[in-house]
Amino acid sequence: MNRPTLRSLLPFVLSIGAFTALTACTPSLDGGDGGGEGGGEGEGEGEGEGEGEGEGEGEGEGEGEGEGEPVDTCVFGATFRETLRLRELALLDDRRVTTAQGLTPTEQAQLVAALALQGEVVADIDAALDVIDQREARVLKLWDLTTEQRFDVVEYGRGDTSLGAFFFRNDTRAAARINDGDIVDCVVDPGPFGAVCAVDGDCEDTASCVGAVVESGRSGDVLVAAGRCLRRQPISGESVSCTSLADCDVDGAFPGLRCAGLDAGPEGFCDAGFHVGTFTVVDRSAGTPLSLAGGGRVDILVSGLSTVATDVSLELILTATSLAPLRVALSNPLGTTVELSPRGSAGTEIFRIGADAVVAGFPADEPANGRWTLIVEDDGGGDAAIVDLALRVGSTDD
Repeated sequence: MNRPTLRSLLPFVLSIGAFTALTACTPSLDGGDGGGEGGGEGEGEGEGEGEGEGEGEGEGEGEGEGEGEPVDTCVFGATFRETLRLRELALLDDRRVTTAQGLTPTEQAQLVAALALQGEVVADIDAALDVIDQREARVLKLWDLTTEQRFDVVEYGRGDTSLGAFFFRNDTRAAARINDGDIVDCVVDPGPFGAVCAVDGDCEDTASCVGAVVESGRSGDVLVAAGRCLRRQPISGESVSCTSLADCDVDGAFPGLRCAGLDAGPEGFCDAGFHVGTFTVVDRSAGTPLSLAGGGRVDILVSGLSTVATDVSLELILTATSLAPLRVALSNPLGTTVELSPRGSAGTEIFRIGADAVVAGFPADEPANGRWTLIVEDDGGGDAAIVDLALRVGSTDD
């Protein structure tokens, strides 16, 4: 039985969210089920194969120099920014590294290989760090729901240009390149897994529908955000204590683990990466800010996750003539509220991106799926506007 993937049905899911927002008594903008579109049938090919030495140092070889060919159906989207916001890609780890000691031997080899794919052959990892901006590499681990694979990403600046490569897990085989922020030479199409669903019957026999959001309406219960079909499978290594992804990414463990719960303390636990989702409402690349003059509420529908939230991050860029009359807060589906910016704050902009986006204070036993709300209260009748807004929620079974 062929099921539609999450990406192919995303416009339908978003239309549900838009309808809910338009019919609400209080004006709000609904985040729907995700932040990236794409998909479609067909195969994408490109010259992205790259080889580096397996243990850290080595020159690395590969093709792909130049601008490369974008692929419409690439599992990573069209741009690196889109990669970080796609609903189907779970972010397992995100680090910025400036020394060779901060990289594993495989990550060292991947950085050398990424440079080779851009036509820059270097002798070793120290030479690789010397040629990139500020000697800083961004290292990410992603779990793709649709193909059920993990990918490693190395991204760096070169003359203020975003470059890098996607690799298959713990390997120097390239899956795609980053060229001036665009994804090119991609060799991985979206897979068949992760269909949207309302009930278990919408999924294959080996999968369950997880995290569908139903709300009571005048005519009965209404599906406001679809869940995801997740295959029932043993998760080896789950619940092991961890302080970083390295404690979970070990031989014999499920390849899509993350170290969850670190926002609440120094020690977390290994958990499945498909329990993480990013939900985008306003993307600054679109160039269309959301006006909240006089204040307002912005709903973000979270769905397709496990039952309780473990980690919460809110990427937010908000501008105003003055922040002093504003109070900005985030509430979860139970109404528990965490203040992000109190009244009396100085400045004209709230900028919460990357590590600064973590939101601490939500109880670990409260729901992940449902209607989260950004609250902006304005005592001065000002001109607040949201330039960028995305909520990332990690979850686990209660």
